[in-house]
Parts: sequence; C-alpha cells; structure tokens
Amino acid sequence: MNNSFAQLVQSAKQDSVSMENVITKMNPLLKKYSKKAFFLDEDDAYQELILALIEAVMRIDICKTDGECLIYLKNAIYYKFVHLCRDNAQNSTYIDSYATLPNDISADVESSIYDLIIDLNAINLSLKPATKEIFNLICAEYSDSEIASIVDCQVELTHFYV
Repeated sequence: MNNSFAQLVQSAKQDSVSMENVITKMNPLLKKYSKKAFFLDEDDAYQELILALIEAVMRIDICKTDGECLIYLKNAIYYKFVHLCRDNAQNSTYIDSYATLPNDISADVESSIYDLIIDLNAINLSLKPATKEIFNLICAEYSDSEIASIVDCQVELTHFYV
C-alpha cells in the first residue's frame, strides 16, 4: 500500500487502480470546477477535467513531497478549466476583452475574474432584451449619461413610429 499521495501518483502511471484512487482523491476539486463550467453539461465538464488530470499524472516528474504533487495536479485541473472558459468566452461579444489576461496575474486573481465572467454571462442569459441591452452597455463601460441617451433615442424612435 502507498504511504503518500506522491507515491500513489507515481504508481498511477502504470496501475489503473491507483489512477482511480487519484481521481477519487481529486474528486472534490473536479466537481467544484465542473459545476462552475455552466456553459457545458456538468458531466461533460467533469469528463474533460478527468482527462486533464490523467494527462497531468502521466506527465508529472518525481515530486519530493505530497504538496508539490497535489499543487501540480490542482493547477492542471485549474488550467483546463480556464482553457474551457476561454473557449467559451471567445463566443461571447461583451467579455472578449477579459479572455486574454496578462501572464503576471496570480492564479487567485485570475480565478476570481473567471468566476465573475461566468456569473455575468449567466446573468446576461437570464435578462429580458431591454435589460440585457443596458447590461451589455454597462459591461462595455458606457457612462450613465451615454446609456441614458442611447436608451432615450430608442424610446423616442419607438414613439415616433408607433
């Protein structure tokens, strides 16, 4: 029996039972990120993240401590999640500017930004058309007065043609 997580990961390269144990131990993190990927079916996201975990296990070099091994696998899962988010973000018109982040942003800040993007996208999908337009103008950084003038012009045109 393996004494440490690092040994379990090393044995998982040759043993499918050990690989299943690694997946089981990483399951809470896998489920956390698969639930955050609202744009995919949760099961599909979960499977994508499991594949990323398996690939990371196969690529990992010898880790000296359990912590190093755990951080490596955690980052592999996180980066796959970010990759899925970026692919989804490219399809959205109002969050394209957030899809490319500077390399020097820490993982926690980047994770918070993607959580915000996901939440904003979910909110946008649930809004009525008129509210959605105002929401998108806010996201596009229009000022309150600019938004008011845009909305007023549309209201005036609607009254003119009715």
